[in-house]
Amino acid sequence: MAVMAALLTWWENRHIDGALEAARGHYIHPSWLAEDARALLSRAQQAAAAILGSGLHRTDLGVSAPPTPSNSRNGCG
Repeated sequence: MAVMAALLTWWENRHIDGALEAARGHYIHPSWLAEDARALLSRAQQAAAAILGSGLHRTDLGVSAPPTPSNSRNGCG
C-alpha cells in the first residue's frame, strides 16, 4: 500500500512539474523568483485580493449599469 501511495505521489508531482515547466513564459511561479521579487509578488497579490474583495468593488464603484433593454425605459438601450 505504501508503495502505491509513493508512486501516486511521484506521478502527481511529475505531472505538476511538467505543467509548471509548460507555463514558463506565460505565467510566473513564486519558486522561479528571487526572495525580494517573491515578497513583491505576494504584496501585489494581497493588494489585488483586497481590492477585488472590497465592498466598493462589489458595488461597482456606485456606477449604475449601462442601459440595456431590460433596464431602460423604452427598450431601445
